[in-house]
Amino acid sequence: MHSGAGVRSILQRELSEVPLITGIDYASVFVPDTLDEADEITAEVLLAVAARMGSTRLIDNMLVVP
Repeated sequence: MHSGAGVRSILQRELSEVPLITGIDYASVFVPDTLDEADEITAEVLLAVAARMGSTRLIDNMLVVP
């Protein structure tokens, strides 16, 4: 089992190391059915990211099964 906080931290760290990314609006882990932030990852979760490259805001998400 993984913690949502741990995965959020990894997402943010990895994104911050990409030279072209100039800002991170959010990088988080959600429960797909409720869109609440996931505390513990025991089932499918939604990874959601909004980051900036210069003046462009990139938004993406994906469902992930542990």
